[in-house]
Formats: sequence, structure tokens, C-alpha cells
Amino acid sequence: MSEVLSREDVINAWKPISAQGFGDPAEIDELITGKPKTEEMLAAERLYDAWYENDQAKPKSPEEALRSQFETTMLYVEAGFAGPEYLDEVANDWLAQDAESAEEQGFTELTAQINTKIDEINQQLRNN
Repeated sequence: MSEVLSREDVINAWKPISAQGFGDPAEIDELITGKPKTEEMLAAERLYDAWYENDQAKPKSPEEALRSQFETTMLYVEAGFAGPEYLDEVANDWLAQDAESAEEQGFTELTAQINTKIDEINQQLRNN
């Protein structure tokens, strides 16, 4: 695959899958569903893997590395995976750790962006 994949390409590949009622990307696993993954799911996984490997291969400053981690964490949320347990884990575990790391390293703008997403997700959880 020689074309450069964007994060948006990966999000768009996952949107039709989340729209099938999956609240957490882990739910598509055959052991959970009892059914083999569809070609659409396998293609989305391949796109994600190619994008992720390409992203991880790029040299990054500490702030860019944290931003990349934040964007990776948010990818499935932006693709529509919105199960309450999944969103709670994203906001109050993974993103909280990212925000703490950003704050400890003095990346105030990134810390504010992450905290804004945490607040948005927690608000969404309260409204559901």
C-alpha cells in the first residue's frame, strides 16, 4: 500500500462498523460476537494497522509523541464507538493519563485540549 493513509481515512473506515451498534472496538472480536469478522472489519483493521505503523515510524518530539497518543486514543471515539463503558475508560483512564503526562511535561495547550475532550466525553455520558 504505497498511498499515505490519513487518520481521517481510518476513522471513515470504522464509522460503518460502529454504526452497526458496536460500542467498543473490542466488541467486534469473533470470541465476543461468535461470528467471524466481516471483510469490512478486516479492511478497517488493515487500514488502522498501516496508518498506526506509519505514524509510529515518524520521529517525534515528546510533545508530538503525546499528541499522537491522544489522537490515536480518540480515533475510535471519533469513528462513533460510544458505549458507556468504553467512553468512561477512554475519558477517565486513557485520556486522564495523557493529560497528566502532558501537564507534567509542561505542554499546557495539549493538556487543555485533552481536558476539553475528557469534559466532552463525560458530558456525553451524563446525557445518556
